[in-house]
Amino acid sequence: GVTWSALDSAMHPGSGNATDAPDMAMLYWYPDYADPDDYLGQLYYCYNDTVPTDTSAYPWFNYGYYTNATLNKILEEAAQTNNLTKRIELYRKAQRIIVEDAPAIFVFDEPAVLTYRSWVKGYYFNPCYVGTIDFYSIHIEGRP
Repeated sequence: GVTWSALDSAMHPGSGNATDAPDMAMLYWYPDYADPDDYLGQLYYCYNDTVPTDTSAYPWFNYGYYTNATLNKILEEAAQTNNLTKRIELYRKAQRIIVEDAPAIFVFDEPAVLTYRSWVKGYYFNPCYVGTIDFYSIHIEGRP
């Protein structure tokens, strides 16, 4: 059999071996910050697309060891420009490449269902962190 530590090590770029990595792995991931670079760069960028078996060339969450030189150039340019219109255009191109290449199967986005009393105020839904609650702004107002 395969031990969990061997499987875990093989799946994580930089600590495993691209050739021995499993054919498929499940990934549940939260962004570090709300920017397209954090989403697409962490999941699909490769630091060295000329040596695809070099595991140190992949960000931590690129479990599939996916690489695409065109996508890498687009992601680099998008991350470095401060022109919002240009960034939107570049990230849209990047998304199209990712959908066409299909390096991942997008199984689902977990629905966010939260119930609370009408007198609980200050809750704000954060689409980046579904399933988490920022209690700092929550307060009670007009409790019966």
